[in-house]
Amino acid sequence: MPEQPIVQATEFDPEDEYRPEPEPEPQPPSWMNGSTRIGIHTPIAGSYVNALEAARKLGCNALQIFSASPRMWQGGSARIPEVDAQAFRARREELRLGPLVIHANYLINLAASQPMLRTRSIQAFHDEIVRGVALGADFLVVHPGARGEATSEQAIATIVESVKQAAKRVPVGGLRILIENTAGMGTAVGARLEEIGDILAGLRGLPIGACLDTAHLFAAGYDIKSEDGLASTIGQIDGTMSRGPARTYRQGQDWSRGVRANFTAPAIGCSSAGRTGGAGVLGRDAD
Repeated sequence: MPEQPIVQATEFDPEDEYRPEPEPEPQPPSWMNGSTRIGIHTPIAGSYVNALEAARKLGCNALQIFSASPRMWQGGSARIPEVDAQAFRARREELRLGPLVIHANYLINLAASQPMLRTRSIQAFHDEIVRGVALGADFLVVHPGARGEATSEQAIATIVESVKQAAKRVPVGGLRILIENTAGMGTAVGARLEEIGDILAGLRGLPIGACLDTAHLFAAGYDIKSEDGLASTIGQIDGTMSRGPARTYRQGQDWSRGVRANFTAPAIGCSSAGRTGGAGVLGRDAD
């Protein structure tokens, strides 16, 4: 029987070891290219896509919408049909509009102490989150609510718990919740920047940030009309909201993800949210 040739032992080469490819880093949306983004609130009457077309015709590169009627509790299904949501997402991608901001229902009161109103508010805000995810929105803005007879500390604790309940078991994806400052009318929470900061701090672990309304800031007593007053206000924002988990697109600051520029009719510190379509008290130069 012929002698079998001796097979040389194969040496192990570490370079041949299988190494699974790491998951690719999620890519930022196309609108996050460092350019200035200016948008306007556009109506969804007829279809959600109509809001995109309205923004395009106005020359905007960003927009805000309501996902449903802002002054009514939803009666039937609160969900958006997937065919409508898909058409909206596709058209928005074509137009390269962003960020897309949704403003939540005005009836929502996350600070409510009355059980029925609080339950209704949590459910309505939950529905807002679900619709925001379906539309591929970047931000969902909500007012903190009114505290009634509760203390500010009690109201903030209620707001934090209400947001957590509304966001429970919802895969929010890239959606970020923004708490909007208020003018301070009545018992509204959020006129003081410290209150917004405390809410953000209580919501660590959630994708959260702040939306600052210039008319509300001014009415709440923050002098953003003058250069010195604006610098002072920004300093206060840095000092109070940096306690929260928010991140920003502005270099070196981690408190705000959105600024809503509004003209205001009332005087500084009046605690009124009134606005005007013209120059108002703030004036065009201030905005």
